[in-house]
Amino acid sequence: MSRMGLAFVLSLAVLLMPAAPASAGGDAAADPWSPFRGLIGVWRGEAAGFGAVSDLQHEWELAVQDRFLRLRTRSVQRAEDGEGEVHEDLGYLSRDTERNAFVFRHFLSEGFVNTFDVIREGDVIRFEARESESAGGMRARMVLTFDGPHDYGMVLELAGPGGDFSACQEMTLRRVKGGNE
Repeated sequence: MSRMGLAFVLSLAVLLMPAAPASAGGDAAADPWSPFRGLIGVWRGEAAGFGAVSDLQHEWELAVQDRFLRLRTRSVQRAEDGEGEVHEDLGYLSRDTERNAFVFRHFLSEGFVNTFDVIREGDVIRFEARESESAGGMRARMVLTFDGPHDYGMVLELAGPGGDFSACQEMTLRRVKGGNE
């Protein structure tokens, strides 16, 4: 896989380390962020895949007068000779009231910009790429599984143009600050 392709994949993987199950319905009028309040805080963990392990941090917070949920991500690939490659991204989760859906817009240090639809199926949350700039036809999906209020795992799945999704990276994170402590 090319360095640019790997950067895209790692960016998507580091991207969405989410929270409690989400759906656009329910009590959204009273508190549109109720499905995502479990994400608010600082999370640390690691990502394994593509022949490397990275240390990562996600920080989720309400932003812009609480109209968006912002994600700041920093990932550093472990390297024997010191600090490895650094990845950063910034994402905003919004509620599309016209479609009664949540949408995540993701801006990556490699220059990619992705738009994801957020889909809930039972206790599983998926972020599925609807649109990607400069992705070469690649499609991404993040499958999130929560293990209590302070731990979650995520699997990054990628598919080439016309291909099937395949798992390529696994992440585990633990809350270290904020949220439902």
